[in-house]
Formats: sequence, structure tokens, C-alpha cells
Amino acid sequence: ILGSVRATAGGGRIGSAVNSCKEAGFNGVVLRCDCIPGYRMNPDLEFVGGFWGAAIGDLKSAKSKSFNFRSKVSLERDIPMEWFNYQKNVMESGALGGGDSGENPLDTENGDFKGF
Repeated sequence: ILGSVRATAGGGRIGSAVNSCKEAGFNGVVLRCDCIPGYRMNPDLEFVGGFWGAAIGDLKSAKSKSFNFRSKVSLERDIPMEWFNYQKNVMESGALGGGDSGENPLDTENGDFKGF
């Protein structure tokens, strides 16, 4: 269950509102656009992104300090890299064909026919 915070940033107001929600038993909070000073009058995306990055970084608990927006997958095996290497090996082996080598791959003498 999430609480909602609309406190305008500055003077520790967001942190106080978040702590109040935590004490009330909420598992987390949703920070609303009302937290950003002047957002309604000037929604500059660069400013908004920087604001949220700083605000969330400041509010994260010690337990979640390792979380990033671009969170990294921690696996015993690096599956994405293994898949990439497999695809690369298949392409380099020629198993998918030689590509455009300039040769006609059809054996028209023995009945190969391209109908379209």
C-alpha cells in the first residue's frame, strides 16, 4: 500500500511527509508533480529529471541505496552475454548462409527456381 506525497520540495518537507507515511504504515510513497517547485508553470524536462534524481536519491533507505534507475541484473551466469556470443558464433560460422558473396545460390541446371 502506497501513500501520496504532495509536499513542495525544500526545508525537508518531502522527507517529513515520507516519514509520516512510513509511520502510518505505508510500504512506500508516490511523489506527485506538486513536489517540484514551479512545475505547473514551467515543466522543463531536464530540470524535472534532475529534481527527481536528487529527490529519490536523498529519500532512499539504506537498504535500497544499491538500487539504480538502470538497475543491473545480478545473475550467476551472464545470460545476455552468452546469448550474444552464441548469435555471433552462429553468424561467423556461416550456418545462416554466406551472405551476399556475389555468387548465384540457385543451381538452375539441377532445377532450382526463383519464382518471385
